[in-house]
Amino acid sequence: MADILQMYRDAINSDCPERKIDEIADILEYGKVNKEMVKVLIYEMMEHARREQDGAIKESLFNAMSLAAVHQNIGEDIEWDPLLNDLETVNVTYLEDIILCLGFSRKAKYLSVIKTYLSHPKQQIVQCAEEAIEEINYKMNKVNTQKGK
Repeated sequence: MADILQMYRDAINSDCPERKIDEIADILEYGKVNKEMVKVLIYEMMEHARREQDGAIKESLFNAMSLAAVHQNIGEDIEWDPLLNDLETVNVTYLEDIILCLGFSRKAKYLSVIKTYLSHPKQQIVQCAEEAIEEINYKMNKVNTQKGK
């Protein structure tokens, strides 16, 4: 498989970065990719998403990150704090992906942030927050069960 990091770097400089990032998202969802390379990719995507002005490209970036967190099993290995910086002002279009990233981090420190979305006016965001909380609680219960043995 091609170097996904180089694919991304080429994509952001292409004529159609959104389409190319969506292709990378497909690879992250369905392909087997080097875990260390995916981690570097996610950090680069987070930084890019914070600066990006084009809404379609930004949406593609957040979608790719959430797919990587879920399907490449790297959510726990990423420090997602940079996503929190703009959470108050982020477009609702990206909110679902950000909540998924936080949930698949399986880190309890994000619970309080995620719980604020349980009363969101959009039901889809509420469901996403519930799923994210479930992921974190599952991990916490698993850790507590293992400690009790």
